[in-house]
Amino acid sequence: MTLQTTGQAITDSLIAHGVDTIFGIPGAHMYDFNDALAQRKDRIRFITTRHEQGAGYMAYGYAKSTGRVGTYTVVPGPGVLNSGAALCTAYGATTPVLCVTGNIMANLIGRGRGQLHELPDQLALLRGLTKWSERINHPTEAPTVMAQAFRQLSSGRIRPVAVEAPWDVFGMKADVTPIAPLGAAPPPTPDPDSILAAAKLIAAAKRPLITVGAGAPAGIVQGNSAEIVIGKACPTGAHRQVLSVGRRRVCRDVVIDLAPHRSIRQARLSAQWPWLGRYTGAHGSRCCVGAAHPVNHRSQNNEGESCRQRTFRSEVIPGRTEPDRPPDCGML
Repeated sequence: MTLQTTGQAITDSLIAHGVDTIFGIPGAHMYDFNDALAQRKDRIRFITTRHEQGAGYMAYGYAKSTGRVGTYTVVPGPGVLNSGAALCTAYGATTPVLCVTGNIMANLIGRGRGQLHELPDQLALLRGLTKWSERINHPTEAPTVMAQAFRQLSSGRIRPVAVEAPWDVFGMKADVTPIAPLGAAPPPTPDPDSILAAAKLIAAAKRPLITVGAGAPAGIVQGNSAEIVIGKACPTGAHRQVLSVGRRRVCRDVVIDLAPHRSIRQARLSAQWPWLGRYTGAHGSRCCVGAAHPVNHRSQNNEGESCRQRTFRSEVIPGRTEPDRPPDCGML
């Protein structure tokens, strides 16, 4: 155990989890945390921004461009609210962003005394904007809360999280026991029968479209799982003959959408690739492929040919398939 302030314990946890850059604006509620960051400036870089929204979006951009957790810190109340747009963007775009913020004095939270930057219930607000949020009430809680925060950032559907501590708790000292990173929670095991059914569906497709959601690992298209699926479903070597077209990769016989938006429609894709329409595979994606044809699952390509769209979905979280368009094959 080491005698540390809460700010120091949080900083050491950030470093232990691989964070080397944090964006933000110093403020009175956060001074003890800012001091701790300055004491570890040889291991973690603090980049000051002009506005809290900029701090949040810089963390978002950092996460999107590096694949690592983007971290930022702002004062509570208006500071958190100013960065709320970035949290909403990270939530919708399945991006690992960590917000570290403060609160008013611990004994005044929820009492409505009109303290500087007081909100009626900031923690509840953060829980409404993020996947998971928690408060650190004592230095000894910091390692556990931070370890859980990073586990949430790497498990299930990836979304932003937030950690807050009261103003007076940041500078509070206690003997703190570090906790090693917990790692991601084990993913659900897919049903072998569903895998076989999906493989048969893909193998029968003439022109498959594979849509990979933003929450899927960045290297999935080049990983073993993707190579097995694409290698068995498509002509030999097709998955190695990849051309970049905007944000998509186009194989000789396969289109792999790497960053789909939930509102993408088959008609839009067919306009670019008129031979599409035989099969759509969505891996961890919330896009509404084929939503314009929920009844008979049929569409027309640019040549006016009618084609039935067969769909397969694999998801990490239950209940994500479109209710008006059940897939031909689904897998959790």
